[in-house]
Amino acid sequence: MAHVAAAELTGDDRRRSARGRAQRRRLDRFAELVPALPVNVGGHPPGLMLFIEWTGITTAPRFAAMCVVATVLTGPLTYALARGLDAAAERARLAGLLAAAAPSLLLIGITSADAVFAALGTATAALLVRRSWWWRGAGTVLLAIGAFSAWSLLAIGAFAVLVAWRREGWRAAAALAVACAVPFLALNGALAAAYGYDPIGTFRETSDLYDRSLARVRPYAYWWIGSPVAWAVMMGLPTAGAWLIAVARRDTGALALAVVIAISALLGFTKAEVERIWLFYVPPACVGAATVLPLVRGRLRWVLGALAAQALAVQLLFQTIW
Repeated sequence: MAHVAAAELTGDDRRRSARGRAQRRRLDRFAELVPALPVNVGGHPPGLMLFIEWTGITTAPRFAAMCVVATVLTGPLTYALARGLDAAAERARLAGLLAAAAPSLLLIGITSADAVFAALGTATAALLVRRSWWWRGAGTVLLAIGAFSAWSLLAIGAFAVLVAWRREGWRAAAALAVACAVPFLALNGALAAAYGYDPIGTFRETSDLYDRSLARVRPYAYWWIGSPVAWAVMMGLPTAGAWLIAVARRDTGALALAVVIAISALLGFTKAEVERIWLFYVPPACVGAATVLPLVRGRLRWVLGALAAQALAVQLLFQTIW
């Protein structure tokens, strides 16, 4: 029996060693692999793919379960983000409810890896907007990890810097920008030195892959307006309207998010499909909307009911095969 156990242990070690070698090769050659990958895989750095292989989340049911858990966590994380933005507890709870009931998260996030990015981005934002530099330091590390899975999550750093600028001035904003850059550069530099990972080449190949995808026939002049509109509508009409009012009132978080969304649209990296790709923008918008909506229980029921009705209508009209 001892010999059998030793043989099994040796076999497990060999499998782990082979998996480790495969991951190192994937990192070393990822930039070269991007052109041959589907756009939803090659459009991101390799972080998530390495994570699911390392954890064994390699089957459809396990991956779906991870997405479901991430979507469920987004509500509480939105509450944490709202508290970091100085919202009262009642407003923060409302923000969490709006995020949990957002049609885009309910319909798309539950089955997409973008739900994982949304949860990761919300957690990062919740740390970066804290006034304590200890929390911000943890947020910069999480930002580096998140950006290794999705280039788009770098926008969370920009959002936090804009919030710091509005609340504390340009010196604090500049310090936070530098603090966000250091772990990101350190992580990519360490992976390049240790495994040959080429982040610059990966980004270039990702841009080329996107340009060769369906996005090449989508007109820029339409989608720099169409993308924000599509994102806002799928976030939920009541939430979108309240968020726009918060922007008009110059709420710090709402205004910072509006600037980031405008930049995202003008850059043109994501023409259409933003109801999925921009899921991580939904929680900050819900925080802004929560500063405007009344805290009257009867009215809130109508708002949440309208969000649920919109989600059901979209599912029946556009996503159900009759």
